[in-house]
Amino acid sequence: MQESINKKEEKKQKKHSAPEEKSFFSDLMESLEEAHDFAKGNKRAGTKVTKRHFEPVKILNAREIRRIRNLLGRTQLVFSEMLGVTPKAVEAWESGKNRPSKTASRMLQLLVIEPKLFSKLGLESEEKVKS
Repeated sequence: MQESINKKEEKKQKKHSAPEEKSFFSDLMESLEEAHDFAKGNKRAGTKVTKRHFEPVKILNAREIRRIRNLLGRTQLVFSEMLGVTPKAVEAWESGKNRPSKTASRMLQLLVIEPKLFSKLGLESEEKVKS
């Protein structure tokens, strides 16, 4: 019985010290150390840095929001469901009482560029209804 326990322990040790696992964790530690050094201003040779720039988010006005909704052919109710906001929020945006958040504005801008975005992402489907 002691022999079977020892064999189980050996298997556990081999399992936990697999080369792939060691390599993964050593690579991870090296990456973390490199990031830490970089944050302190110590750039290692061969470190590649990519700086990204994004245009500031334009907060849309009432007329622009209504134009986008009409371009998509959606009612305020369906449009609100698409954006994850209440119908009252869309109504307030379109009347000029409120303005959308930066996140909602960015989403609206994406919908202008790609009106079928929600369908392409599988977030919207059509169901034919008999009348």
